[in-house]
Amino acid sequence: MNAAAGVFRTVGALFVAAVVLNYPWEMARSFLFAPMGSIAQATWRCFVASLGDGLLVLAIFIAGWLAYRRATWFQRWSAGTIAFAIVLGAVTGAAVEWWGLNTGRWQYEPSMPLVPGVELGLVPLLQMPVLTLLTLWVTDAVVNRFGS
Repeated sequence: MNAAAGVFRTVGALFVAAVVLNYPWEMARSFLFAPMGSIAQATWRCFVASLGDGLLVLAIFIAGWLAYRRATWFQRWSAGTIAFAIVLGAVTGAAVEWWGLNTGRWQYEPSMPLVPGVELGLVPLLQMPVLTLLTLWVTDAVVNRFGS
């Protein structure tokens, strides 16, 4: 397989894995947010949010590609690559959460655990760092298993 085809396969696998992993997280945490309408409306909104999460994970992947100068940067785990993914995931997640709250896109229920000092929800703040790492791991496994 040529390099371009490998990158496209990796990007496709990464996006699909990110959406598949983020969708259940979005659904599971939805009770911590103000109601989003009917079950069908909430399900749709969580799906659309997981598509956005997929794009954010792609952005983190691209940032890693630029920083490490190789598209396979996440396939050789080190303390540096793990920290890179966690920090970018945390910063990205915090920025999106801050934006959503401050623009009125969503609101928390009183049951949402908040991080003291920043008053952002703990569950959404954990999502991007945790699921970015998991997405990169799954993508590596899929590409190595089916990519050859």
